[in-house]
Amino acid sequence: MFFLSLNLQIACVIVPIGQKANHVLGLRNAELHGLRWSDVDLENHILHVRRNRLVSKQFGEYEKSPKTKTSLLRILFNKAVRYEWIAKNPVCKTKVGASAKNGNISIKPVEEKEVFSLAEVRQFIKLLDELPDDLIYRRVTLKFVVLTGVRTAELHGLRWADFDFDKRIVHIRRNRLATEGFGIYEKDPKSRTSKRDIPLPAELMDDLKKYMDWFRIADDEFDNKLDEYYFSVNILREPEGVSSTAQWLAKFEAKHGLKKVSPHGLRHTYCSILLSQNVPIQTVSKYLGHSDSTITLEVYSHFIPDTQERVTDALSNLFND
Repeated sequence: MFFLSLNLQIACVIVPIGQKANHVLGLRNAELHGLRWSDVDLENHILHVRRNRLVSKQFGEYEKSPKTKTSLLRILFNKAVRYEWIAKNPVCKTKVGASAKNGNISIKPVEEKEVFSLAEVRQFIKLLDELPDDLIYRRVTLKFVVLTGVRTAELHGLRWADFDFDKRIVHIRRNRLATEGFGIYEKDPKSRTSKRDIPLPAELMDDLKKYMDWFRIADDEFDNKLDEYYFSVNILREPEGVSSTAQWLAKFEAKHGLKKVSPHGLRHTYCSILLSQNVPIQTVSKYLGHSDSTITLEVYSHFIPDTQERVTDALSNLFND
């Protein structure tokens, strides 16, 4: 969660102290070096970005106000869109692939290094399946992410009551997050389209049923408490820490020599696999919970197989009897 304050005289961006502001929200080096302790509000857990500190041969070291109000806000909101904290940039229309020449900072398309290839994801799932039964809570939750493409906050907000085994779907209805200011809390998904139903493959259904049995071992009344039990839990069947999944995944990948792919990268992997298998872009966008399929297409278009041959074949059919 983040907040903005726009002063009429000077651009002022307020960002959470608890996060790596210069990385996540795109603070410039000059802004970082211009920070003073008086800019830190410990009571409200915020940081005020009010000045730049620079150096040049002509003027030496000097300070000045941030470039423009709009520029700062655009950078902030574009970062928020990139990390899917918000659906759209309210300051300006964000264009994928736009350059700095036209006054916009682009939302970068997902790079291949951020996702598993088809061969890599098969190896990833194979290694998960080899985990012992006492780590079933790790095995199933990570397979679930790569086979459904849910966001991390959506994963942690899932409860067993959200699963419909008859229809083989899971209902995405809430996010579970954690911040320094508010602790752990739940909220509705970020947009109307984020509330969605995602189909579950047959191979995952078998894992889910075994996972439910693991819960039943600890509680005979589990089937009557489906709305009380979270899906992503620790070995004690208690809700998993919001950052624990990412930490465990990083160690697992390092141990087995896998590419470093984050939980959000598993979501990207889900999308890239569907597109590489020619699943329609509108369908992929729907299951990802994107508000606009155009965003899905432009961010992931390089994962779609070359269709030139199919286009020429279709046109050639005009001349066939």
